[in-house]
Amino acid sequence: MGPVRYPSLRRWQSMRPEDYGAGPDLGFYKVGTVVRAGATVTVTVAAPARSYAALSHPAAEEGDEAVTYQACPGTDTAFVGGFRLKGGRVRACVPLEIRVPGEAEPRRVTVSLFNGPCPQPSPSRSPSSSR
Repeated sequence: MGPVRYPSLRRWQSMRPEDYGAGPDLGFYKVGTVVRAGATVTVTVAAPARSYAALSHPAAEEGDEAVTYQACPGTDTAFVGGFRLKGGRVRACVPLEIRVPGEAEPRRVTVSLFNGPCPQPSPSRSPSSSR
């Protein structure tokens, strides 16, 4: 994911939500976000997933579709937050777009919240790379 990472999230794809303490009324999963030293990134839930997923952080009780993080200059910086699933869901593949200032296109990744392996987006192809 480049300048942003969610420690331990990769192993969640093979875990059961019940082992995490999830129930049909929970829908919130606390996952810290770590941003590389000096980086600013905006993480957005991709449009197709906004009906069932949001990013959670201390200032958003119901979650937001996007959160911007700015790390401290000299060290990787951890932020409190996670993911919120809506409508009683306890499992989902959540596509994210990660925008870094100065990059023309967002980075795209799909994270699994107890949903097994999720298909990853194809890298964007520029016209010159398709020859």
